[in-house]
Amino acid sequence: MVQEKPHDLQEQSFASAEGFAEFLEMTGKDRIPDGLILDAVYVFTLTKDAQSEGVATAVDLYRQGRASKVIVNDMSTETGYCGVAVVKKLLADSGVPEADIVTVTTDGPLNTRTETVPLLEYCAANNIKNIAVASAPYHYRRAFASAVTMAIEHGQGDTLNIWPAKNLSKEYDWKRMKAHSQGSLVGSGITLTKTEMDRMFAYAKKGDMQPWSAIKQYMIDRNHR
Repeated sequence: MVQEKPHDLQEQSFASAEGFAEFLEMTGKDRIPDGLILDAVYVFTLTKDAQSEGVATAVDLYRQGRASKVIVNDMSTETGYCGVAVVKKLLADSGVPEADIVTVTTDGPLNTRTETVPLLEYCAANNIKNIAVASAPYHYRRAFASAVTMAIEHGQGDTLNIWPAKNLSKEYDWKRMKAHSQGSLVGSGITLTKTEMDRMFAYAKKGDMQPWSAIKQYMIDRNHR
């Protein structure tokens, strides 16, 4: 059952500095529990400039034996997405066999929010309980918050445990320029991180993202399940 989104703008907002600071701190410290074997890790769609960053994070979990499947999206490249063929090649080149790659399809406009819909449907249909979501370092927080938002709104907030997949090496080049957001934005990792935070603020006010209070409670409940 799809839950209705709250309409209180103040409640929806990440507006307070204290709330944002807490979100950044909690998501920064959030870790997949030791010993937990994930059912799968999902790779968010990115442009050709950044897709390898999300794939590398997913591959790291797969190689560690922490995730048995890698889920990818085969949405049209007209959206700015580099395409499922590129992602599958990156995975294959990294040693992930075709048998362990699952493909889902987003119908309609592709964005960080809508691409989680077929992911959630796949999880529900296959009794999946624990997944991680992987993206580029500048995007992973909004990707995680979007996945949690959609899980809550689709009635899976109490049954599906979602973790942010992270692989932030000290060598990561935050100054490298890359395209993002269907190719409509170009900036460094530092600049795009700020853009992502601004978007979270705006989407929460619009009601397209759950308020921090709801995401925080989800994380607390997830950690005790």
